[in-house]
Amino acid sequence: MGGIRYDFDMASNKDNTFKPTAIKSNRHDLSLEYGVGFQIYFPYFILAPEFKMSHGFFNFNADPKYQSDQNINLLDQLFQRTFTLTINFEG
Repeated sequence: MGGIRYDFDMASNKDNTFKPTAIKSNRHDLSLEYGVGFQIYFPYFILAPEFKMSHGFFNFNADPKYQSDQNINLLDQLFQRTFTLTINFEG
């Protein structure tokens, strides 16, 4: 299986101006998702595990030029990588 995934981060701190932090994350991200899965048939149910991986396209760091006294040039790029294991039971 494969496809494109859109993510919207509701806990993003991009617009937070009250507390300066070294890492500010964007609200939107687009990523490529691919994976593999199979079905195992049992007498009373079907077990269908899936393993999916996702690789983000855009830089997730909202402010790569941010510098403070404690951490100078901490991260200039931050990309989202996700590994998902899903186990489905069907009756």
